Amino acid sequence: MKGNRRLPSRNILSMALILIFLFSSQLFAADESVQVNEVYKNRIQRGRLISWKFLRSMGTRQIYNDVINMPFLSSYKTFDFKKLDQFTDKKKIKAAIKHPISVYQIIYETVDPYGNVTPASGAVLVPQGVNRPVPLWALNRGTIYYDLDSPSYGEMSTWGIWRALMPASSGYVVAMADYLGFGASKHLRHPYIISKPTATAVVDMMRATRAFTQELGASLNGQVFLQGMSEGGSATLATQREIEAYHADEFNLVASAPGAPPSVISSMMKFVLGSDRIIAPQIFSLIVMSYNEVYQMNRPLTDFFKEPYAGILEELHNLDHDNDYITNHLPKKKTTDLYQEGFLEAFRGTGEQQLKEAFVANDLLLGWIPKTKMRIYNGTADKIIPYKLTQLTAKKLKKAGGDVELVSIEGAPHIDSMIPITLLSIAWFDELRTDQ
Repeated sequence: MKGNRRLPSRNILSMALILIFLFSSQLFAADESVQVNEVYKNRIQRGRLISWKFLRSMGTRQIYNDVINMPFLSSYKTFDFKKLDQFTDKKKIKAAIKHPISVYQIIYETVDPYGNVTPASGAVLVPQGVNRPVPLWALNRGTIYYDLDSPSYGEMSTWGIWRALMPASSGYVVAMADYLGFGASKHLRHPYIISKPTATAVVDMMRATRAFTQELGASLNGQVFLQGMSEGGSATLATQREIEAYHADEFNLVASAPGAPPSVISSMMKFVLGSDRIIAPQIFSLIVMSYNEVYQMNRPLTDFFKEPYAGILEELHNLDHDNDYITNHLPKKKTTDLYQEGFLEAFRGTGEQQLKEAFVANDLLLGWIPKTKMRIYNGTADKIIPYKLTQLTAKKLKKAGGDVELVSIEGAPHIDSMIPITLLSIAWFDELRTDQ
């Protein structure tokens, strides 16, 4: 999940989130009453490959230049970005880039949050010149707002396939789902930080990728690795949990590497809506809109947001605008500039129970013991997903009995930690893959 740099200081944000996290964990630890999306038990046709299309080829020099130049930065000027050299070694980037790649778009069948069949899409990146079966790397993308940034378009105007370049070039077939609400399923509201439909789209993308590689004549060795950062970190946790619970006989899941995962959405929303200073309005307005629609509350946006914003949020989040455009059209100072006082008062008190229960239903730490090896990554200076919250995530999953390790990128903010996390994930997955 991305945000802008107009946030409270890291220490204040971290401490507040930690206190809320601890309180929420105790409050809801025994709550098993929230059930959601039972329709996902139906697997008929899920993951069926509908079509595929070749998009582009990239040589190793082009891959290196695009990794270094980060073509998305022009659309994320609001981020606190520092020099690449401060957090990673260009020699390590060059060493990870071993193969040219081919990029494909695939369209596959999945289900929406209500169990209805829908097409979905994603990108598959295939390393060239590899004469052996290789692992499948399911790479879960971070937050986007602009449809043309979806992986399935194969471009990198802001995000697109950028995060997948090094993993694919290092010798993995990379499956990168658009998620619902983008690409072939852009007729749907994106279920933002809603775990079940996100995991379902990723699982079905993996199925379709297996079918696609068979058609292409490429070979997979059966090993599966999960990785993603920010919204992709949350998607990685959700997908791991989903596979372990329902699809362990289908996927040989070897390791999982979530980066900066927003794992406790209920705590984050308590903090954001409880703050006097507005926090990442482009993110949290979309979360409220997504939960309102996906959970079929279907309330008017004026219940949550003040005018003129209630009247323009649908247009801002219509997939035609990037992060900076949306941010520049939303308030930058007080939470009450965007949200209705009555909504905030109810949410901070005993009201808005349906919305609160929906958030709790998507917390990813309660009632789950990870079975797959997991390393959780985060920069120690991350202001979007504070490092101390990631520490608590790793601690709680490890205490539950998971094989979980926290790996730190010292001094790195949110954006700056992306390349180090990718390189560390490649190195770790390489130790576990059986084809080398």
